[in-house]
Amino acid sequence: MAKEIVRWGIIGLGKIANKFASALANVDGSTLYAVASKTESSAEQFAQKHNASVFYDDYLKLVEDPNVDVVYIATPHAFHKEHTLLCLSKGKPVLCEKPLAHKLENVKQMLQASKKSNTFLMEAMWTRFLPPINKTLELIHGGHIGQLTSIEADFGFNSPFNENGRLYDMSLGGGSLMDVGVYPLFLALTILGRPKDIHASAVLSSTGADISCDIELVYNTAKAFLKSSIVEDTKKEAISIETEEQIRIHSPWYHPTSILLEKKDGSKQEFDFGYKGNGFEMQIKEVQDCLASGKIESTKMSHQFSLMQSEVLDVICSQCKIVYP
Repeated sequence: MAKEIVRWGIIGLGKIANKFASALANVDGSTLYAVASKTESSAEQFAQKHNASVFYDDYLKLVEDPNVDVVYIATPHAFHKEHTLLCLSKGKPVLCEKPLAHKLENVKQMLQASKKSNTFLMEAMWTRFLPPINKTLELIHGGHIGQLTSIEADFGFNSPFNENGRLYDMSLGGGSLMDVGVYPLFLALTILGRPKDIHASAVLSSTGADISCDIELVYNTAKAFLKSSIVEDTKKEAISIETEEQIRIHSPWYHPTSILLEKKDGSKQEFDFGYKGNGFEMQIKEVQDCLASGKIESTKMSHQFSLMQSEVLDVICSQCKIVYP
């Protein structure tokens, strides 16, 4: 698909969809064409706010619209599989919010459907495409520092308990792990790959949703210590440590503008990055580049990575007794 203007559709019009739509306006060669919600009024309001050409009160209508080139799925985690399979069945490329799904079996079905239909699918881990993260990977994998011994990363915020709210509703994929824990997990897996061993523990609320989760990933020569929470406002820092050197991704590390390299001789080197918009623009550009090249997956956020991440999440859920309906 090589088009001058890529026409996007959005399914699910919550908070993150607003961020995505705002970013879309900053990306050359893209336009927000269609949006869909369960209610016509919500869809109309969103369309007016973000200048979408058409709006629907039915997801299927958007997917069947021949003018939609690619669909961004921003519904709750529990519906990602259903809506992704709907799009893929109609040959619509998909950018699906993270996590791709909250169960491993669902992720497998989604990836299989992408391959079977030869249609693009990518997990929307927007942090992967930010310049500071790319620089961090360059420093680590380019041999600019020594052998990593540990990674520390956290993501937590304080949210009042609401048993009927999305964060605590297990039928919607509630809990800290799936909501924000995927960020530090993504970082560790991107830098170190598949772990040899996994140790995880969580504190569960009365609804069964984890209010906090602590994860240790064990490798041959390194460990990763990860934390997520919906009851604690954590530092939101990420640190990659070699024996005598370290890379510090400044807070909020999942949306950083700078990183600090502390060298063996005590010197420090700061890398500052400025970029337009809210940071979602880079993943949008990646999707459009992949579509223009006829790809069904991104090399930077590959199907294999999403599968590995889901396999690790599955083990963590089992150890922590986090159970989704």
